[in-house]
Amino acid sequence: MPSEPGTKSLQTHVLPPQVLRQGGVEVFPGMTLFPALLPHGKSVSGTFETPRETLEFGYMLRGRARAESRDQSKRYCIDMPQDTVILRRPPGLPGVFHGSSDDDLALIGLEFTPESAERHLWPWRPGAQPEPVVTASLSAQERYLAWQLLESDTTLSFGPLLRQGLVLQLLSVTLGRLHGVDRCERANIAPFERRKVNAARDLLDQCLETPADLADMAREVGLPPARLKAGFVALHGMTPFRYLHEQRMQHARLLIEQEDCSVSEAAWRIGYTNVSHFGAAFKRRFGDLPGDLRKSCIALGKARP
Repeated sequence: MPSEPGTKSLQTHVLPPQVLRQGGVEVFPGMTLFPALLPHGKSVSGTFETPRETLEFGYMLRGRARAESRDQSKRYCIDMPQDTVILRRPPGLPGVFHGSSDDDLALIGLEFTPESAERHLWPWRPGAQPEPVVTASLSAQERYLAWQLLESDTTLSFGPLLRQGLVLQLLSVTLGRLHGVDRCERANIAPFERRKVNAARDLLDQCLETPADLADMAREVGLPPARLKAGFVALHGMTPFRYLHEQRMQHARLLIEQEDCSVSEAAWRIGYTNVSHFGAAFKRRFGDLPGDLRKSCIALGKARP
């Protein structure tokens, strides 16, 4: 995949963590985007220190990483496998970072000053939850938007506007998912039930083409079907069936745009046996037929005829 403008591909095999902060660009006042796409065989390792008062989101798109830091009373270890989003609240602490991949190492970071966090993340303020670090698996929509940010051509005349739009979309999806924790508390969904709901979500994410039905999924995670459905609505704002449909459509769009899949192959890979039914569902979700999207990708050189 091509590198984002401003992302540097260095020749040394092991790079310092500071390389991930190169190419940072201010999207809005006080909000900085750090795209990083390092070629195959590169790894990142060494000490780091983040600005103490900033709030950060990190999206691990390809590869894996681990960060360790310590304050006066506690040691923090943060594992970031592929397809993970992480939120770190102030204060920033010095520590050690290790990142590697069998393929390209791809991630993006978003950093907010306190004033910017108050302005852009309201009413979800940095102090809305007590945990200093929150991690979650990426949804298909977050993955799609993050890759768009990493690969968008910001040299175009409308590049900065495109970047701002993608950042706002990505944040709205991520914050909407984090808001689900508050909804769970209001709906009296206990933390252990929340973990089981997330386990059910992971089952759906992993098997888009052959998903389990509600009863089988509830049995797998150990919750009554009605309780699983209620927890899903509280945490994700939609039923399991609606969530599955949304993830399928987002993943199909990613397959067509990023992996050069034909319409029929994309339909098959998300579980549709009828291409016409897939096309109708895709158009209802995005406003265009998947064939039109593929033609656009071919015209832009992103796909083969």
